[in-house]
Amino acid sequence: MYRFWDAWCGIMTVIKQVTKNEEEKTMAKGNKTILALQGHSSRGKTATLNYLIKKLAAEPDANPTISEKDKWEDCWAKVYYKGKKIGIITLGDYESYLKTQLAELEKFDPDLYVCACRTKGQTVDFLEKESKSLFLVGKWYVYDELNSVDNKIMERLQDFTNEQQAYDLIELIDKILFGFPD
Repeated sequence: MYRFWDAWCGIMTVIKQVTKNEEEKTMAKGNKTILALQGHSSRGKTATLNYLIKKLAAEPDANPTISEKDKWEDCWAKVYYKGKKIGIITLGDYESYLKTQLAELEKFDPDLYVCACRTKGQTVDFLEKESKSLFLVGKWYVYDELNSVDNKIMERLQDFTNEQQAYDLIELIDKILFGFPD
């Protein structure tokens, strides 16, 4: 398990790296490196990954290909980032959708896949089978336990949180693709 501290926001990001022993790697179907944003339904995974796509697409030489968004704002994207290929899938609530989209992105041959998934169950099980390295990142979520804050303020706070987590995902992508500085 990896822990990253975001001093600017004062928020702890916990990353669980699911590793396989050598025998499992040899027997495993998957050979992908996957970074999955994990969370319950309606917690902002899609919004965060859409921010990520927007930020990576704005990078020099990104050459982005982005699908049309569906009625839930979900899409997939292919981008180049610092000479590496990244495939991103925003919808991760359903194994069947993940399976279809990962197969489609395989043609792009990404160095890293980024997607959403639930906290347990079919999507997580599927990603574990498909990966040689799987990094699970918990989705930040802002909520008002006392129901004392105006809804518009809560929406803005969650939007801010989604955007900030997209920046943290970029830092994690850098660490996964390029390693930690000595």
